[in-house]
Amino acid sequence: MRAEERPTQGPMPKIAYLVSGSTGDGATLRRTLRALYHLANTYVVHLDLEVPAAERAELAAVIHIDPVYVRSVPGEL
Repeated sequence: MRAEERPTQGPMPKIAYLVSGSTGDGATLRRTLRALYHLANTYVVHLDLEVPAAERAELAAVIHIDPVYVRSVPGEL
């Protein structure tokens, strides 16, 4: 098939993810986010009330310093 006969590609689809975890799920959440991540998509990470503040802070810190996650607005997470 010649290039001019190929169907044109539309815009890249955008997907919204809700990723949820509980106490001790930090490593799993990090792996899941890395596997799913694409700049065009939107992510919400929910940690239930059982997750200690230190574990929440650790997950947020890891996401903030990881170069894989590009932010369109500085400081946005």
